[in-house]
Amino acid sequence: MIEGKDFARSLQAYRDINAAMTTWQGIDHEPQSKIHDAGWDAMACAHAKAIDTVGTTPATTLADIAAKADFIATLPDYRDVIDEWAHQSIRSLAADIAAMLDRPMQDAFAVKLRAYQRALEDREAFDKANTPKTDDGEAWSAFEDAMGHLHSAVREAAEAVVMEPAPDAAALAEKRRIFAAEEMRHIGEDVGDFVEVIFADGLRLAGGAS
Repeated sequence: MIEGKDFARSLQAYRDINAAMTTWQGIDHEPQSKIHDAGWDAMACAHAKAIDTVGTTPATTLADIAAKADFIATLPDYRDVIDEWAHQSIRSLAADIAAMLDRPMQDAFAVKLRAYQRALEDREAFDKANTPKTDDGEAWSAFEDAMGHLHSAVREAAEAVVMEPAPDAAALAEKRRIFAAEEMRHIGEDVGDFVEVIFADGLRLAGGAS
C-alpha cells in the first residue's frame, strides 16, 4: 500500500521541477539553441510525468487530501478544462479540510496526535541512519533492540490517540487511519476498548448518545 508520505514526495517533486523550469527560463541562452531546447524538452517531459504522478498517487491523510485538492484547483492544465464553479468547489474543499486540521495546541487530541507523529518520525530517522550495512550479528542485534523500543513508543502513542475522544470528524478520520495503519485489530483483548471508543465517537459526532 502506498503511504501518505509518497504523495508528499510526489508533490514536492512537481514543485522542484517547476522551480527548475523557472530557473532555466531565466538563463541567458541563445534563442532556439540546441542546449536550451534539449533542456526545456527534458524538463517539460518530467513536468508532465510529475503532474500525472501527483494526480494518481493516493492521498491517505487529511493534509494530503487538502494539498491534492489545492493542486487540482491551481494547475493550469486543469484550469483550461474545468468550469470556474468547479474550481471554487475544489478550493472550498481544500479550505474546509485545512480548517479541520487547524487545531489549537491545547486540544488534547492534537497533542497526542503530534506525539504519535513524532514517534513515527523518530523511528524512521533512526532506521535510516542506523540500519547495519554488514551481516554482523551483534550489530543487527543491537539495532533490533533499539528499534524494538521505538516500535513500542509508536504503538503506545497510537493507542493514546485512539483512546482520546475525537473532538470532530477530522479527528475521527485520523483515529480510523491510525487504527488501520498500526494494525490495532491484532492487539489482543485491548482491541475491544479501541473499537468501543471509535464507535462512541461516531455516535456522538452523528448526534446520538456517546
